[in-house]
Amino acid sequence: MLVVGLATTRGFGPVVSHHRLIPRSDNPYLEDVFDPESGSPAINNGRLEITLRFFLTAGGWDRFTKTFSFAWNRTGFELARFDYDYDHRRTGLTRHWIADYRAGTLIYSTGKSSSDAPVKSSKSKLRGRSGRHVCYSNCGWRQSLRPAGCLPC
Repeated sequence: MLVVGLATTRGFGPVVSHHRLIPRSDNPYLEDVFDPESGSPAINNGRLEITLRFFLTAGGWDRFTKTFSFAWNRTGFELARFDYDYDHRRTGLTRHWIADYRAGTLIYSTGKSSSDAPVKSSKSKLRGRSGRHVCYSNCGWRQSLRPAGCLPC
């Protein structure tokens, strides 16, 4: 569970919580999703950054990281950017997505880690609303009154 609190004159108070962003696992071969080298979670340049890593020490070839970058606005945290890095350890296939919700762009790149061939990259416009709000823990919104784009708790 992710809980973020901000300082007030009375101390810290919870501002937002989310129950599904950080996955739970009972797989003994899955390393901790918080990579100690990434320094996640962290606040950098006024943004809350959470990097989650998926790596099986046995039983899988896939390895990926997801980085969520939330910006604070006057109404709450908004997902401003999402990065996804993937590589397949057996084939060397690599994929990288960067969704910049504020700029409304998506960059997608593919390549092979075992090849000197250039990485193929494309850029496109994101469809729909820019930014996604994370639900407040103390907002009292019912499901039907929650603003459009609010991530489900």
